[in-house]
Amino acid sequence: MTDESLAALSDTLFSIAVGLYSLAVVAFCAELAFGGRKAPPASWSPPAAVPR
Repeated sequence: MTDESLAALSDTLFSIAVGLYSLAVVAFCAELAFGGRKAPPASWSPPAAVPR
């Protein structure tokens, strides 16, 4: 392999890595915005304070 072909391979792999990282960031933000946490049930109350 020549230096030019290795450089092209490196550029391609770097671009793929950046693209996958960007997709992961978007998926993480979507999960924070739209999913995961559910509202507590209506009968839920916070735990009582522990006296010190």
